[in-house]
Amino acid sequence: MSKCGHFDLFELRLQYFAVCPVSQIRATLDKLERRSMDVADDLWVEASELCQNSSDKNGFKTVLLPKSGYFSLVHHPYLLSCGTTGLATWDAAYYMVDFMMSHQNLISKRNVLELGAGTGLTGIALIKSLCPATYVFTDYHESVLARLKENLQLNGLLDNPSVSVAVLDWLNVEERLLKELNSDVVIACDIAYDPVLIPHFFKVLNEVRRSQEKMVEIFLCLKIRNEETKELFFEEAETCGFTLEEQRFTSNRSLFPFGSYDSANCAVFSCIKKNNF
Repeated sequence: MSKCGHFDLFELRLQYFAVCPVSQIRATLDKLERRSMDVADDLWVEASELCQNSSDKNGFKTVLLPKSGYFSLVHHPYLLSCGTTGLATWDAAYYMVDFMMSHQNLISKRNVLELGAGTGLTGIALIKSLCPATYVFTDYHESVLARLKENLQLNGLLDNPSVSVAVLDWLNVEERLLKELNSDVVIACDIAYDPVLIPHFFKVLNEVRRSQEKMVEIFLCLKIRNEETKELFFEEAETCGFTLEEQRFTSNRSLFPFGSYDSANCAVFSCIKKNNF
């Protein structure tokens, strides 16, 4: 294993993917991810291209809520599908829900914007449990947006006037859209896995802050997979004028059944803008 946590065998032999069934490729990447082992970026790209036209079956999840009711979710069993990671539900999405359940005032009756919403698990759970004033799910990939809307429909939220879905391209942010969102709180889960996107992510956060005429609170949930990516994330935050403060909490009971996700190396950070920026 190299010093940054990559498997040298995988880095040196991209042709491995050319001779393996798509299901085996996904299973291998999924196993490495679940063990918090980082995979070289080139391999994600290579595997993504091979998986573009795959038709593996989706998974179905139902979660009972503490007081009453439940929510259901269609998601992909593998972390990589149809050329994107957004069709799977990542550990940080679950962890963010458990954090917010312990800090309900951050969400209840407030206008929430989620960046990179993926399957929608975080938002659906928070809407069902904490009743935000409005909730805006955003993502960019066409397949992810389709799955997100499917899950909202499944839970009776697609036609809810306080819930909406917006296309948000981090590489080409529309200031008009951000102004219309009128956000009090911004959340994002597991957005530190791709070093290429990290600078664009913090530029989006700056655009969100500039577009609002009020203080916006920002909370990020990360799954720390390797120190290099973590350092890059914190360095980029510093460059863009943000300070990341870890929010420690103790949850007596997770919203999710035991074994639903691995909370190891997950952490929630408050993203605070420095006064001199």
